[in-house]
Amino acid sequence: MSETKAVTKKENGSVSTAVLKQMQADEGLGLDAIGQEDLTIPLIKLVQKTSPEVDPEDPKFIEGAVFGDMINSVTKKLWKAGDGMRVVPCAYQRVFNEYKAEGGYLGPRDTNDPEMQNLKRVGNKDYMQNGNEVQLTAQFYCLVEDTDSGIWSQAILGMKSTSLKVSRNWNARIVDSRINSGKAVMRLPYFGGIWRLSSSIERREIEENGKKTKASWAIYSVGDRESLTIVESEELYEQAKAFHMLVKDGLVKAAPDEELQESQDQEPSSEESPF
Repeated sequence: MSETKAVTKKENGSVSTAVLKQMQADEGLGLDAIGQEDLTIPLIKLVQKTSPEVDPEDPKFIEGAVFGDMINSVTKKLWKAGDGMRVVPCAYQRVFNEYKAEGGYLGPRDTNDPEMQNLKRVGNKDYMQNGNEVQLTAQFYCLVEDTDSGIWSQAILGMKSTSLKVSRNWNARIVDSRINSGKAVMRLPYFGGIWRLSSSIERREIEENGKKTKASWAIYSVGDRESLTIVESEELYEQAKAFHMLVKDGLVKAAPDEELQESQDQEPSSEESPF
């Protein structure tokens, strides 16, 4: 019986030169049958006070995760709130999601749907005629940097409720981003900048069942103007542009919103109606 030696990592985290040469020769082999529709685009979720990731008895528990941290919903990669993450926003969409009155995600709704034309505003929430709630989610399709490997991968950042003010502010800053090309000042493409995102804690007195109570929840925080850097790597720029085109052509769909709902279930609804 032949034996196969295990590939061991060196101290610097790299594999042997021989294996790397074989991998280079086989680059992409076996991946041709997998299309974009076969992939799940991970969501970046904020850890809230009652998130399962902070409960040691929950199967979703992640060692070291605390209130305000950020997590990749697929890989479970963790970014600490104090460190933040570097992202390249590649595309943006406004999505209206429907939820059962008793709780539970049903899916996105087309704004041209007749059922979306007669929404009823009750307090800070919008309801359809069938009694289900509709929430606006600002979805940013991004490339996110893994701080350990330096690899950039696709992910979706979703903002809704009180976080919508953050999305509007971020979009305004993206639209206003410019660079001096040497001949003229030009506006950057949507995917031309690297931004640093972290989180902050919002606190407010809210009313539940006729009683006022203090609540706190995590929302995204976009770094100041000095935190914006221009995408200088040609490889990263091409990767960001390709992701932008996939979203623009409708070839990329967000993963089901259960994870996003779970990560923001402590946020009070916005007082502003998006309709």
